[in-house]
Amino acid sequence: MRADKGSTAELTQQPVKNHLFRGAVLPYFLAWIAFTLVGCGRIEVPPAKVSAIVDWEIRQQQLAALHEWNIEGRIALRVGDKGGHSRYHWRHQSEAQHFSLSGLMGVGGMALTHRPGQTEVTTSEGRFQGEEPEQLLLEVTGWHFPIEAAAAWIKGIPAEGVAIDALVLDEENRLQSLSQSGWRLQVRRYQQVEQLQLPELIVIERDEVRLKLQVAQWELDS
Repeated sequence: MRADKGSTAELTQQPVKNHLFRGAVLPYFLAWIAFTLVGCGRIEVPPAKVSAIVDWEIRQQQLAALHEWNIEGRIALRVGDKGGHSRYHWRHQSEAQHFSLSGLMGVGGMALTHRPGQTEVTTSEGRFQGEEPEQLLLEVTGWHFPIEAAAAWIKGIPAEGVAIDALVLDEENRLQSLSQSGWRLQVRRYQQVEQLQLPELIVIERDEVRLKLQVAQWELDS
């Protein structure tokens, strides 16, 4: 009888040990997964919210799957002591994107169309072609705008395939600030767009360049 009681006690204690083990280890395991997913960069989340890391990964997946969108609003650009502002329109599709300005820093109207391996910039001075949109835009207009990376940043996620130097989330597990490719991004304000929360105001900075993008309207294609 004593042997039976001893074996029963041993069996009933085992699930408790397993439960305690899971409760102690699981949060650290989830945090390790999220850290691995963002590479060697630093990710900061609100205190005592380990689950925020997992929620952030889900948010990233949802927004990364958003390939077809259309936005318009105002852009302000400052380079050193020179600056200006303009209205813009940005149309992004799976295989192409089109970005246009009504006029900025003396260049006048400008339109950029980019497809894989092919970019075209049109201004009042003519039509210019190249491969890399950021480089061509710099050569033609003198503006340094990381348009390919910004296509991800404007959705509130890091650009894919590029190392993350630092990433900070806000209290709602949304991107608050990001350092990537030498650029610093801050999301100042979000807005509700259908079932998603998307940026309404972002600031992008690098050296003497400061870009502020305000999104007046989001349109999502199903």
